Amino acid sequence: MGDSVAKGASIRDSSPGAVPRFPSYFGSAHLKLEEIGDGRHWMTGPLEAQFGRGINFQISVPDAESLSRSLPSVGIGFFLSLETKWYRAGDEEAGVQQFLVTDPDGYLVRFQMSLGRRPAAQA
Repeated sequence: MGDSVAKGASIRDSSPGAVPRFPSYFGSAHLKLEEIGDGRHWMTGPLEAQFGRGINFQISVPDAESLSRSLPSVGIGFFLSLETKWYRAGDEEAGVQQFLVTDPDGYLVRFQMSLGRRPAAQA
């Protein structure tokens, strides 16, 4: 399989006969989340819904805007739409362009692109 989602990202699954529903390959980053009732499993304990509570996976991507534009066409909605955010880091601010989605089991996945650093705004 391998329907293209955006440059450097695709929806794939290595399980024979599996129906991929979530982007899992982003350049060299591979995001693999276990899914109930689908192929081989590496379960670390009992699975109880909501599975992804409290987990926020962050994946750096080269172009957050292009990736975010491509997701609605494959039926993936946003938990948080694309935004530009600056975070205070000492006397600097680190900038990111980011958005968040949830996978089918509720895991929060944050895709972000670095905008670099700048001097922190003085209050």
